[in-house]
Amino acid sequence: MANSRQCRRRCTIALCGAFVIGLLLGGCGRRSDSQGLVWQLTHLDEYHPPESASRDTARYFPTLYVRAERDSLMGIVNPNPLEPFRDVAEAPGRDLITQLRFSRQVLQERAGDSVRVPFDANLVLDRKMNFGQVMEAVYITNYGTFRVPHLITASGHEHVVEPPRIHREFGPVGWSAWVWWMPDQSVKWMAWPDSSQRMVMRTLPSRDGAADIPALLDSLHQALDGKEYIPPGSDRLIGVWAYDGLTYPELMRFMDEIRYPKKGIQLAARITLLQGENWSPPELPPVE
Repeated sequence: MANSRQCRRRCTIALCGAFVIGLLLGGCGRRSDSQGLVWQLTHLDEYHPPESASRDTARYFPTLYVRAERDSLMGIVNPNPLEPFRDVAEAPGRDLITQLRFSRQVLQERAGDSVRVPFDANLVLDRKMNFGQVMEAVYITNYGTFRVPHLITASGHEHVVEPPRIHREFGPVGWSAWVWWMPDQSVKWMAWPDSSQRMVMRTLPSRDGAADIPALLDSLHQALDGKEYIPPGSDRLIGVWAYDGLTYPELMRFMDEIRYPKKGIQLAARITLLQGENWSPPELPPVE
């Protein structure tokens, strides 16, 4: 058992060293159109991400592969996404956090003080997961010191998930709108008001038993587009909260509609994912 652990440790160190060499020679997080990178991120059947309309190309970041097994998550950490796996065993979430932290430590030590190891990481999540499990994987990445996850799609593209920014006195900052996808398939939303308005929560009922996403997007465009105090779509940040049972493919399609709509213009280029009671819809006065 001790020899096995020592072997895995040597393997991790070797992978980290190879990745840092790539960082120093090729530049950290450089864009890649390499078929090898796409294949490495998407070829494992156990971790098969959803289809997506995203056109953002995946980059050379440490990669976490995660799938759901009953009520827990299992996964693999690969510090260098271009390196093939070397008999690395799946590990539960708490061990993945330790592996990610160790990977950052080794990467930083080998890179030296003059090179900052980025806080970005690729997340290859299986399409059978739900929103609650996706967020658990995001938290694993965050606790592992990589706070900017890049959700990898079936085609090897990505959706970047920004961490929420919180002011210690004024709460969430930088967002243009918030969306809450509720278990009954209603959708609540709130746009950032100008200085003369108060915060107003609006609710769209479900349509034919499903969330009325087209109506939501139309409402958000009307509330946000052309406002001097709201950034344009290319720099607009939307916070998305959803119930735990929402499927990962549904979440990915919703992110596509926000960033890469089939018709019309982009609602927002930046997305933050939110979960739990602390981020649930606030109690606000009803719309008059």
